Order: sequence, then C-alpha cells, then structure tokens
Amino acid sequence: MIKILILGTSNSILHRGWTYGLRKILPDADITNKSIGASTGIQFSTLYEMDFSYYDYVFFDSVPNDQEYFSGKNDEIYYSFFSLIIKSIMEKISLQSNLIVLCINRKEFLQEDNNDFIYNDRLSISSELGAFFIDIKTIINYYINKYEISKEIMYDCHPSHPEMSFMYNIGNSIGKFILENNINKEKSKITSEFKSIYSNSSFLKKFESKRFKNSLINEEFFILDNENCILFDNNRDYIIGFYINARNTNCFVSIQDENQKKYSISLCYGNSEGVLKLFVPIPKMIKISKLEIKNKIDFDEELIYTGVGVIKSNELKPEETILTLSSFSFFKDEINIVEKNHNRLKDNNITDKIMKKIKNKNFFFARLFQSGSAIESFDFFDRQINYKDKIFTIITGFDTFLCYDIKEKKITHQEFSSIKDSTNFKILIPEFDGEIIKFFIIYGENKINIKSCIYSYYYNQILIKEDNNNYMSCVEGGDVKFDSEEISKNKIYNIVCSL
Repeated sequence: MIKILILGTSNSILHRGWTYGLRKILPDADITNKSIGASTGIQFSTLYEMDFSYYDYVFFDSVPNDQEYFSGKNDEIYYSFFSLIIKSIMEKISLQSNLIVLCINRKEFLQEDNNDFIYNDRLSISSELGAFFIDIKTIINYYINKYEISKEIMYDCHPSHPEMSFMYNIGNSIGKFILENNINKEKSKITSEFKSIYSNSSFLKKFESKRFKNSLINEEFFILDNENCILFDNNRDYIIGFYINARNTNCFVSIQDENQKKYSISLCYGNSEGVLKLFVPIPKMIKISKLEIKNKIDFDEELIYTGVGVIKSNELKPEETILTLSSFSFFKDEINIVEKNHNRLKDNNITDKIMKKIKNKNFFFARLFQSGSAIESFDFFDRQINYKDKIFTIITGFDTFLCYDIKEKKITHQEFSSIKDSTNFKILIPEFDGEIIKFFIIYGENKINIKSCIYSYYYNQILIKEDNNNYMSCVEGGDVKFDSEEISKNKIYNIVCSL
C-alpha cells in the first residue's frame, strides 16, 4: 500500500480539488492530509519532529500563502530566516521520504516572466534537495497560450485557487505518475535527532483546555482570557509562530522579546462556534520572553501582524477577549545531522511529465463575472475537427455525466453505470453551432434553453439565473429542482456551473 502525507494550503483541502483527483487514481493508498488553509508554509515546523519515513511520498504545498504573506513586505533579514525554516522542513522530509513540491502560484504571479522570490526560492531549494517539483503555473500557461484565453477563466473567485475541475485532473495525473514511477527511495539513516526546530506546549498547561473537532481536526486547545500572560523563562530560541482556533479567538496579543521590546498582533476574529485552525507567524526574529492577552491595541507597540480575515477594531470588551491556541514552534540555530542522503535526481522537475498526461483532457470552462451581467466561456475542443452533426454529452471532471432526473425533477451528475439502463435520467445533450455551444434540458414537450453551463466545484453549488438576471435558486450539493409549473412557462435560464 502506498502511504502519502499532504502538507498544504486550502488548495489541498478544497472539495473535489487536486487531492480528490489523486484519491480517484490511488483508491487503495493510505493518504493523511494535515493541510491548513490561510497559513504560511512555516506552520509545518510544528510537525518537524515527525518521522516522515513512514510515508512513501510527502506533498508540500505552501507557495500561494507564502506569496500573500510577503506581499508588501521588504525585510530581507526576516525572509532569510523564513527561507531557512522552509528549507529545514523540506530537508528533513527529503531525507526520510520522497518529497513532492507542488508549486501553485497566486494569479498575479501567473505570467511566465513574473517569477517572484518565493517561487524562485522554492524551486532552488527543491533542486538542491533533489525533490520532485511540479509547477502548476507552467501547465496553466500552456492552456492560456494555446487557446488564447485570459488567466481569469483558469482561476476560481479566490486568487490562490486555480479552477477546481482543472486541479482535479492535475491530481489525476500526479496519481498516474506515482503508479508508473513507483520509486523505492532508500530512507536515510539518521543517527541523531534534528535539533533545529521543535514544538512546545508546556507553557500552556496551567490554562484551561478544550477539545475542538470537525471533519479535518480533532485537537486540544488552551484558552486564555483578557490580561492572561505566558512567561517563557530562560528562552534562548527564536519563536516561529503558534496555532490558534480563530473561531474562538478575539484579542490583541502583546509579545515581549529578550530586550523588553514589545510588539502587537491583531487577532480580532469575534466569537463563534466550531473550529478554524490557523497558524500565526511571527514576522520577526524574536526570542520571546512574554506573551500577554489584551482587549485593546497599544499604539506604542509595533504592529507586526494582522490575522487573515480579522475584524478591524482597536478595542474589545474585556469579557469578550479570548485567545485559544494549541502549541508554539521554535527555531534553534544549531543543526546536528550525522548522515545526509538526499538521493538527488538528475531531473527533479516533473512538470512536463504531469502536463503530458493532462494534455489529453478536454475541458469546458465558464466564469460568471461578479457583476452578474456576462458569462465568459471557452471550449477546449480541437478546432481542426468538424463537429457538425455530432452529438455531445457533458462529462464532468470526475468522469460523470450531467443529467436531468425525471422523477426528482432536478439536475444531477451520475456515473455511466447508474444511467446506462435507467429511464429515470436524461443525459444533457448540448447543441454545437460553429463556435457556440448551446445547452438544453428536455422535459416532456417543453424545451428550456440553457445558454451556458458550468458547475461550481469551489462552492459545490449550481446557480440558476432567470433571463431578467435574478437568481432563482442557489443550492448546495449540486442538485437543482424544478417544479412542473416553472418548466411549463418556457422561461429561459442560465445555469452557472463548472464542468
């Protein structure tokens, strides 16, 4: 059985994204996903002491969050420290397993000649360590250049998220690469522990704890109230950061270094139910001596970090001030590795191999602009082929067919085995007229014209928009129900979905 560990961003969590495509090809693989969204790559310093040799492959995906984190920053000293932490994590993994670095650029760095320092640094470290490197930007630009389309259509509404069905097929192709190139890497014999990075939660034991869990997380967090403080006695190490439950965090944090200089962090998320685990990086080389919870910002302190998605505020009610955190990670400037065996590869960039597998795929993309006034669409059909008089069906990125369920009166998508002998489903058949694809739903003697169709995997919804630009329905689960009265009116609808 192939064992895989995924350390990634929200791209590695999103429903029906690349990890779902990977699982489709490797259904029997033992896949552990420890990805956390909206957090930088240095968050995985908390896993540094893990034995990665248990896994055959470890995926590392953090580029888009690192790019966003350093947007507008110009601190070469701190970036050198940040890069050293990233390299230390990747090095430990590459010594013990097959490291695959998945490089997903944010949309603003998609241009081929716009390689920012995060991208360049990650490529350089991967090459030095002999890690596999997959450049998603190169694959996306292949489609942009070949079919003369804009980059907007290749990304979801979030600038760090390439289109989900596209990423699903990326995962498919990676899975096929793993099956065809099963590499039995000789694991390094490390005779002493890595000493450079470690996690520590002993400072928190005196505080009340609570276990939070959802489908991804089951973890104990410690709860600090207004004016609670943590003393880091005799600490001589640099703090990297700490994890919080943002759903139960609403405060300002004051950090004091070894020279009594203080810095502020804004973590005003409000209070809500559930768990949203985020990593709070400390964007300075600080040897922390004290951490204090406050209900208002101290303008005499340097504000060094504002949490992703926080509420803008300068003061909170004391009774509503709370910090829920789990563990800290620290960096020591001493590395004690007795033996290194990176098993370097001559060609560690496997982007072309992944791209060759995905080139055979046909996609149809459409994007509803935020104004709701226009739909940009593009078909990736071969223009050299005459499609006149040919019949098309709509196949999703998951090899299912878009259908109309006659009995339930809804649009759904089904595997071929479910519909081949069934009279309950009508496969949606689009008409092709030159450069235009027209979609129709057949119901009895009535025909509803569906002009553009793309199913949103990111939101897992189908939107139906009437001809007067009002949304008729927005439902989860990918099913849209019609009643017979609405159908009999012969209204024209646009179904906004992604295939």
